[in-house]
Amino acid sequence: MRFRTLYIALLLLSVCCITVSCLKDVDFDQVNEFEMNPVVESSLVHSELPVPVVDSIPFSLVLSDTTRIELFSDSFSVDNLEKAELYFETLSTVSQSLSVDIQLLDDYYIVLDELSMSLPPSNGEEESSVAELIYTEENIDKLTNVTQIIFYITIPYLENRNEEAYVKLKSKGTFYLHIEG
Repeated sequence: MRFRTLYIALLLLSVCCITVSCLKDVDFDQVNEFEMNPVVESSLVHSELPVPVVDSIPFSLVLSDTTRIELFSDSFSVDNLEKAELYFETLSTVSQSLSVDIQLLDDYYIVLDELSMSLPPSNGEEESSVAELIYTEENIDKLTNVTQIIFYITIPYLENRNEEAYVKLKSKGTFYLHIEG
């Protein structure tokens, strides 16, 4: 008897809760109001190039490094990219000033953008140089076609090179996306 009264009381309470509870109208059009602005950082190139040791050379030494990048291989990232900032850093222990040329190319090896940097001579410590390329809505199309980055390092004639001299290349990209539903 006691179990039956408890059962009926719980049943009535459940029915009251179900019939009295409010349901809010669901607005399925809210999905069209979706908006998100993620910022993505990615390393693009990291390379260390030893400088060859030679007694003397009567001409400039040119080191190069080519890297294939496929940041924009799908239409989603191309369509939603609003801004991009590419940062390039070069570190050197070469005892003479040097220049670094960076080229951004497409699949057909056409230069889409380029940048030049120079580094002062090193006294054994790492010397550094930093540069950046900024792409906005006006020129972002240029960046979305980039598939390769080429670094050219030119070291003028130098005698008695340091056996442990090197040049490091580092770069990263910060990409600003705008996604809406």
